Amino acid sequence: MLNTNSFGNELKRLGFDFYSGVPCSFLKNLINYAINECEYIAAVNEGDAVAIASGAYLGGRKPVVLMQNSGLTNAVSPLTSLNYPFQIPVLGFVSLRGELGLIDEPQHELMGKITTQMLDLMQIKWQYLSPDFNEAKVQVETANKWIEKNKPFFFVVKKGTFESEKLMKVEHSVYTNKVIIGKTLMDELPSRFNTLKVINSLKDKKTVQLATTGKTGREL
Repeated sequence: MLNTNSFGNELKRLGFDFYSGVPCSFLKNLINYAINECEYIAAVNEGDAVAIASGAYLGGRKPVVLMQNSGLTNAVSPLTSLNYPFQIPVLGFVSLRGELGLIDEPQHELMGKITTQMLDLMQIKWQYLSPDFNEAKVQVETANKWIEKNKPFFFVVKKGTFESEKLMKVEHSVYTNKVIIGKTLMDELPSRFNTLKVINSLKDKKTVQLATTGKTGREL
């Protein structure tokens, strides 16, 4: 496994200190590093992450985009219609959910098969990120050379590539004009699970329930 802090510092040494992306358990530790040590902007979807990173590049930064492969399709539009024609490079990390032989959720199966094919179709250079630090350093140097040629480069990240990196406590600014209102337990919103439990109790045999994939669907 890669020491996430050391790997992140290697990226930073090459100037990659701006990140944008969306959550993924495979990339969680790299996301934590980005929040701890660099500038990280959470995006609402993968396409927005690419757009944010592209804007950062135009502003003089060397950006990194983090995404799950299930959302790679959301990034196709900016990668093909913005980054390609205007030669805006981004360094991407896309997780390989649904990898062949990996027990995973069914919605990841097809994307696991075609992730690298999609990158090839978009004419994006890519490599599987090595879990060996010395090999990964060489890969990053290669990626940087493509970035310097104004070409995007993506790393495909398999499960268990990164070692644990804890998220540091984020200090929030406190403004003097805040009004402090006392709260009790009765004011608290119910948990997701308890909310779903109530909704579930109200259904009958004619009720059809629709839910997102992920924890909401699993808990229902």
